[in-house]
Amino acid sequence: MADLIYSYGKVGAAVQKLATHPGEIKTRLASAAGDLVGATAGAMPTEETKIYMARIAKALYGSGSVEKAVTLMSVDDARAIAQDLVSLEAMLDELVRETKAD
Repeated sequence: MADLIYSYGKVGAAVQKLATHPGEIKTRLASAAGDLVGATAGAMPTEETKIYMARIAKALYGSGSVEKAVTLMSVDDARAIAQDLVSLEAMLDELVRETKAD
């Protein structure tokens, strides 16, 4: 449960940055990546959320630095990663709600 709440908080903060940070999608994504520090695929509660987080982490951190990764990715790739992040938050939100209902 603690991993779920922690992951949900980190991903939620990143999605908030995507929605409110000024600038184009790549700038917002780079800013949001800072909120994901500490959220790992291994800490995700389900296989599906692990897959999403691994894909996001690979895209943002796989090139050695977020700045480099975001600079190298296309706008379409940045949009896809942002969508994955929003989808991941929705999955985690549903899991949190299910846990609270039990």
